[in-house]
Amino acid sequence: KGLGLEGTATNVNNAKQKQESIAHNKAVANDEAKILAAQLTKVEVTVKVRMGEEGRVFGSVTAKDISDAAKAQYKVDIDKKKIEIKEPLKTLGVHDVLVRVHPEITSTIKVNVVAE
Repeated sequence: KGLGLEGTATNVNNAKQKQESIAHNKAVANDEAKILAAQLTKVEVTVKVRMGEEGRVFGSVTAKDISDAAKAQYKVDIDKKKIEIKEPLKTLGVHDVLVRVHPEITSTIKVNVVAE
């Protein structure tokens, strides 16, 4: 099946180079995630919502709303799956929202919910 290779010097060196390449790529991705996380802490995204009577918000602000607003306002592409909202954003004002930039690195962005 070709699952195993003979332990020749060439095959051992190839395996070491693959491991080093993978480790290097992980380190680069980790560094990029740290830079992005630092930039995201300065971001304040404004999301406009429709209001009903008595100042109540129709529905709530979703991760997709935040992702779309960040893309429109800052040209930052944040995957909606990486935005973690602990409780639904149903009130006006500024809320802190967690963004998982990398499996080990998180950042917080401010979401300002305003009436339309």
